[in-house]
Amino acid sequence: MSGTSEALTVDISRPRLRVKDWLDLTKARLSALVLVTVAFGFLLAPSASKSLSTFALTLLGIAFVAAGASALNQYIERDLDRLMDRTKQRPIPAGRIEPMEALLFGVLI
Repeated sequence: MSGTSEALTVDISRPRLRVKDWLDLTKARLSALVLVTVAFGFLLAPSASKSLSTFALTLLGIAFVAAGASALNQYIERDLDRLMDRTKQRPIPAGRIEPMEALLFGVLI
């Protein structure tokens, strides 16, 4: 070992930023509002259809549909988003998520 000590720097913020980019792609806050609406609708349904597993699977399925639709919408609108101040910092136009990644993600979920 040499007499100098070198500090090992690790950028731990990047993985968190990457998760935030994917959540932004899915418009997670908007999707959460959709899930609240679905939950209330489910709870107002007749009691014959109120099993916990059906409720959980319904929320999971709607969450995937809402997130996938948001990702596909951002994929389709990426060129226009690049031009507008309000949307140019979204993950695809800003270059934080590749268009093909967003397309595959949206289709798969």
